[in-house]
Amino acid sequence: MSLSHDISHPAVGNHADDSSQTLTQPESQNFALRPVEPQVEVLDKPKQLRIETWQCYEQAYQQRYGVKPLRNAKVNSQIKTFCELVGEDAPKIAGFYCFHGNKWYIQKGHDIGTLLTNAQAVARDFYSGRETTSTTAQWEEDRATASSSAKEAKRLIEKWDRQAELKAEQEHNHA
Repeated sequence: MSLSHDISHPAVGNHADDSSQTLTQPESQNFALRPVEPQVEVLDKPKQLRIETWQCYEQAYQQRYGVKPLRNAKVNSQIKTFCELVGEDAPKIAGFYCFHGNKWYIQKGHDIGTLLTNAQAVARDFYSGRETTSTTAQWEEDRATASSSAKEAKRLIEKWDRQAELKAEQEHNHA
């Protein structure tokens, strides 16, 4: 059985000047036509985590600020380090960070560098379900100061009580 094909390209087959010449393929040359499968890149887990982290961060950032964040080699390196620090929850934490109300994060425009620098604090807030803002930090500081003051007052009262007891004993012994 022979296959005939019209060849219109001058670089194909035996042909003369006639571009309408038909090329006959012998039966011994069976060319199996197979669909070309798209090349699918198999990603390792760390790379996939970095991609997902960037996508979550980018989406949240764009939702908050209405523009896409800058991305360059430095940002890619910071994303990689951030993922290594926090692990599999990196995408969720990065998205959470973009909506965090901490004054410093807002002033820094929720940039990746600040996320990396404060990874522990952002992760803590993500896992605890609460945000540490300047208001909550001030409240914590005031509470700690009050607690410390109360402990100091209690210590002083106990000291005065002991001194008063010793003085009373001394007066009693001298009388």
